[in-house]
Amino acid sequence: FTAFDEDFVVLDHVDGGVFCIRKEVWKRAKFDDDGCNNLREAGIRDTLSEYRSLLKDRGAKDEDIIPIKVDLKATDGTRLYGWYEGDVGLLTLEQYGKHKDITPLVDGWWWLATPVWTWWLRSPNTYDTVSVWLVDSDGDYNYDYANYSWGVRPVLTFSSLLLVSW
Repeated sequence: FTAFDEDFVVLDHVDGGVFCIRKEVWKRAKFDDDGCNNLREAGIRDTLSEYRSLLKDRGAKDEDIIPIKVDLKATDGTRLYGWYEGDVGLLTLEQYGKHKDITPLVDGWWWLATPVWTWWLRSPNTYDTVSVWLVDSDGDYNYDYANYSWGVRPVLTFSSLLLVSW
């Protein structure tokens, strides 16, 4: 569907709204210049805010977008980073697995929200504390350093009262 001149794919119906992902990569950006793999602190939050501003510039009202909570549970099972809350976010690795069959492939790699390991429990790779999961152009997942530049594919929940184009 199209809303605010952007194309989206419906992933689920949650919290009285429509959880969706942008159909294509919006832009490339580093997850974080300093290698932070915690979405609550990473520089990519500014990119997600830019996307929210773009939608507002195209007519989105506050009530059109329902705030989301993104579980920042790391692959190693730690919940040190808690939750990211905002209007626009990124899919987690778990969400991507759940919705992989309906998430269109895109050219290039794109970030997920899930940290690979947290800083205090880094086994088995004790040297690696700055990696984040991403999806490649074949739809497979991998991870890379947060200070690399990959695609940003925003997710958000639109109000079910929003009028959209098919």
